Amino acid sequence: MLSFALMLTFVGFFTVLTVGRDFCQLSSLLKSGYEYSVIANNTFPKDDYFKFDAGIGFSIRTDGQSSINAEILMQSSSSQYTELVDWNAKRLSKYGIAITKGISRQYRINVGDKLYSKHIVDGTIREYVIEQIMPEVLCIRTHNGRSITEGIIIMGYDSDYDNNLMHSNIIYTKTPIEELATSTSEMPTNIVYRTDELLSVTQKLIPYLLIILLLSVSITFGHVTSTTIEVKYNIQRMIVLGFDKHGLDSSFRIMNFMIGFPAIVFAFVISVVIALVTGFSFAEGIFLLMELCMESLTILITTHVYIKRLWR
Repeated sequence: MLSFALMLTFVGFFTVLTVGRDFCQLSSLLKSGYEYSVIANNTFPKDDYFKFDAGIGFSIRTDGQSSINAEILMQSSSSQYTELVDWNAKRLSKYGIAITKGISRQYRINVGDKLYSKHIVDGTIREYVIEQIMPEVLCIRTHNGRSITEGIIIMGYDSDYDNNLMHSNIIYTKTPIEELATSTSEMPTNIVYRTDELLSVTQKLIPYLLIILLLSVSITFGHVTSTTIEVKYNIQRMIVLGFDKHGLDSSFRIMNFMIGFPAIVFAFVISVVIALVTGFSFAEGIFLLMELCMESLTILITTHVYIKRLWR
């Protein structure tokens, strides 16, 4: 039981570490309600952010040596932020910022802590206060299922940046494109549909998930097989001696179930705990439950097949 539980725990640990971040991105996309995001040169009344061409960075120290690998957005002066985007932040002050849970966890910072950024306009080091922790998400828009950043940092509106630096507007909306073009006085570019983002993340996840499920099923099958080999000759000897079929079958099932199911539950609980520590998401929880069901079904089916073989 111990060896079986440890192998399944390793699979769960592998699952969380390899695809946990992508599950967070997938969950964020599923919880959002926008139809697409676009790049525009003019502002929009809802869910509109500034994306600056200049490299804005944040660090946990004033010397700037511990730079945070994040995508930086700034709220516009008048846009309303709705639940259309899962990771939207409430209205922030000029020197207030919001960070995603992944950044908060990795750098051990929380609401009320301070980050530092070199102001691109005047070159001074500015102190920013974390005013909100946003849900876990890796990037502002998913491209080809890949992300090289650890999350998002949103800044409160700063007129110095707005008036002095080139920037574009990223708009998240479900407004028809023709109506959006009229509102922004131009045809927006670089349209990315949320369904395409979902497909991109899913396509990246599928190979890993298939390998993980195959590994889980193989380990479970191997456990039942090895257990059967250990007792096979004793059971066959009892069959020859005329022992009751129902009693032998029940004993064989109980043996496999008493060894298998506690190990599966133990591995599941450990996987959930690891996921909670590293960043749990709804999609990841669904997959861990699916993994639990697949392992349980494997024990049930394999045990039933071996019972039939023992009586041949």
